[in-house]
Amino acid sequence: MTRLARRAPLIVCLLVVGVALAACTLPGQAGSTPVPTATPLPAATAAPTAPPSPAAAPRDLTPQEVFRRVGPAVVTVVDLFTENGQSGTAYGTGVIFDARGYIITNNHVIEGQRQLKVIFQNGAERDARLVGADPITDLAVLKVDGDVPGTATFGDSSKLEPGQPVVAIGSALGEFTNTVTTGIVSGLHRQLPRQDEPDLEGMIQTDAAINPGNSGGPLLNLQGEVIGLNTAVVRQSQQGANVAEGLGFAVPSNVAKVIGAKIIADGKVVRPDLGATTVAVTPGLALQQSLPVQQGAFVQKVAAGGPAARAGIQAQDVIVAVDGKPIDEENFLDFLLLAYHPGDQVTVIVARGQERQSVRVTLGQAP
Repeated sequence: MTRLARRAPLIVCLLVVGVALAACTLPGQAGSTPVPTATPLPAATAAPTAPPSPAAAPRDLTPQEVFRRVGPAVVTVVDLFTENGQSGTAYGTGVIFDARGYIITNNHVIEGQRQLKVIFQNGAERDARLVGADPITDLAVLKVDGDVPGTATFGDSSKLEPGQPVVAIGSALGEFTNTVTTGIVSGLHRQLPRQDEPDLEGMIQTDAAINPGNSGGPLLNLQGEVIGLNTAVVRQSQQGANVAEGLGFAVPSNVAKVIGAKIIADGKVVRPDLGATTVAVTPGLALQQSLPVQQGAFVQKVAAGGPAARAGIQAQDVIVAVDGKPIDEENFLDFLLLAYHPGDQVTVIVARGQERQSVRVTLGQAP
């Protein structure tokens, strides 16, 4: 059974499976082409040398080859947890991304953890400890001691295109470990609502089959690179029936790389605080609010006396750029702010009606 985010009409199912311990079940190679040489002209003047042909792109791997390459770096995460005073076991998936034994997974896999274990592809078990977690991006980093059987390489999620083939690996239902499924990138820059946390932004949509237990498992391109971490599926309930299929979502690798590095360095993610509640501008929101822009961060609320308020930012403004970097589908506001620290000053461009204003904001520290 999954733990659910309770927000209608979309039912966002986090991909962790729990079972009862007590009385309850809680929810090839890059080839190079020879450079041609020019044929001499009849006159004594030789023709200019033709430019080198570009090196051939690496060939796509088959799903079998992707699994052989990355499978040893994928683990089952076992979380003995306590929730609402009751004990249970949750299963998820993780990816070894550092040879020192660091594993990245979803935060919701390890919530309430009392004891953590990982199971390697060969069935060997090892104790793990939590290094740190970031509920806002739903990511967490674990650590195991000793040698690891493999590590995965993270790719550049900004280069993804809809229709691109992908492979998912995970512990489906917590029992069917090392399950491999295939699909495509169905969409990019999706936003998923959550009740108790900020919306998940910039998510990769895929139709590769992912199930409870897949949480934190890799979504891979055909070069064997991790381009996302599978996190949730969406079910749309209609008169008690689940009518939506093939709607899976993954945290982009570019976000996971930044968050993972920050957790390893500091044990947590220290976020600068803008002092404003924002939501990504969508076409629907732009139409509803008669916004002058189609992209940016719409300011819903400004904290009294906070950094945004002191800089003159108001509710109903749209933040369109930070230090010259435009806020768009790829670079949403929270992601751009990860490059800064509390106390940093940034230049924020705000759209207010048809006007543009440039303001300086001294960032605070998020609680």
